[in-house]
Amino acid sequence: MNLIKLDIEQIKKVYDERMVYDFPPDELRPLVRIIVPLQQGQYECLGLNDGERIIGYAFLVQKNNDYLLDYFAIYPEYRNKGIGGEMLHLVKEYLGCADNIILEVEDPDASMNDEDKTVCQRRLSFYIRNGFYNTGVKMLCFGVPYLILSCGNQRKQTEEIEELYFSFYRTVLPKKMFEKNIQKCD
Repeated sequence: MNLIKLDIEQIKKVYDERMVYDFPPDELRPLVRIIVPLQQGQYECLGLNDGERIIGYAFLVQKNNDYLLDYFAIYPEYRNKGIGGEMLHLVKEYLGCADNIILEVEDPDASMNDEDKTVCQRRLSFYIRNGFYNTGVKMLCFGVPYLILSCGNQRKQTEEIEELYFSFYRTVLPKKMFEKNIQKCD
């Protein structure tokens, strides 16, 4: 298995065939909000290729030498086989000189029920097991409470992680949308 850079046609296919099912509508931004930053050199889309087809994807916002893992998923028939961890390792290797790679994980403590809490805890454990650490930063993104995890070559302080997080969303969202939907959790 190897990572490939996705071209626009591959991105559209992944978006239409997988992302609309892998992410709730309130977490999935319109395709144009992925394509425009990509064309501006502020976004990167990677696919995991098994030699025959794409079986997973990682979409990243880039700001200088820092990255936000914006969307990450393995196709359903390949899940729970260690492929997600393998892909995450390949992404980290691909971004080897990155100062920081941050990502959002739904806060298990904010879950509405035990089933959701279990799913959120499994996701959190997956990323921790694969080299990320909990920064202690909590953000509210489009009404969803997230914990911010990080890995990379520089370990930033809480305030720096917060500002980095905000900067990623300033890159991909219009100003009014950013101001209305991206905020620190109290």
